[in-house]
Amino acid sequence: MNYKKKVFLSITLLLILVFAGCDNNNKTYSLKIDTIGEGNVVKKPNKEVYEKNDMVTLKAIPAEDHDFAFWEGAIRSTEPEPVIIMDKDKHLKANFGQKYHFEDFKDEDEIFHDNESIKAERTNEKYALTMKRANLFTRIKSFQPEPLPVDFYGEVDLEFGKTDSYTVAGFHFGELESDNIITVYNSEEKHIKGKYRLLLVNTEGKYIIKETEVYEPITEENDVKYEQYQKYNEMPIIEQGEIPGFEKDKPIKLAFSKKGDLYSFYVNGLETEQVVDSENMKPVFYLLALHTKDSREVLKEEVTVYFDNYKILSLDSK
Repeated sequence: MNYKKKVFLSITLLLILVFAGCDNNNKTYSLKIDTIGEGNVVKKPNKEVYEKNDMVTLKAIPAEDHDFAFWEGAIRSTEPEPVIIMDKDKHLKANFGQKYHFEDFKDEDEIFHDNESIKAERTNEKYALTMKRANLFTRIKSFQPEPLPVDFYGEVDLEFGKTDSYTVAGFHFGELESDNIITVYNSEEKHIKGKYRLLLVNTEGKYIIKETEVYEPITEENDVKYEQYQKYNEMPIIEQGEIPGFEKDKPIKLAFSKKGDLYSFYVNGLETEQVVDSENMKPVFYLLALHTKDSREVLKEEVTVYFDNYKILSLDSK
């Protein structure tokens, strides 16, 4: 190949690469947003198409007596004002729900339950669960709306009291027969009633999703009926990770939704898991303290978890 031909081919190849790059840089993308339920979405800037890497701020605005629930599609989050980067065509769905139930615990302080194992009270405009013994479950039952909507979204702010102890807290998903829960230590001969999901966060900035076997209830000497759970350390971990934006001494927002047969779990706005279920899944607050092998041993340090701003939305559908 002679020198002139080499130069010509080199220039041609260079021009092809330059124009290909220019074409890629000039590519535009569309942003489609559907709303489900009563509300609308404002986008800034508001354009028909966007250039590559354009930043778009969205704001979900609910109608009266409604609230924003979550996004589906290109982003999966409960954040009502996210910022997205246009690097491809994107399709989003904004889900709104009608206000169904809300608790801010601003009524007068009241002790609901106090014994040698747990204490449940409304104090300082929060609901507080204090654990006095290790490896015992307790939960908020009195504020659970009955019945729940067929499709719903719910969230709560959760905050750990000052403690150096390892503690997890969160939601239980499953319908229980009895109000009291106890850990089983001889599960080999127990009849398994079902398997429920647990959405947990801990004092170390981690979220954990576990699955537990639940066994037939037992009645103890005091005639109290207990639902029996698998041992915490034997519960398989379905998913775990870092809590987004975790800071000690600041509330963690836990959220959940049921839409059709799909359950989604969120921690500080981030969707952590989706699961297709199941009969009888419903959210129930509980606190689990795990310190020793003896499920009835008194803790050297009482552990408290605070709940606030608990709300349930009934999801509209089209």
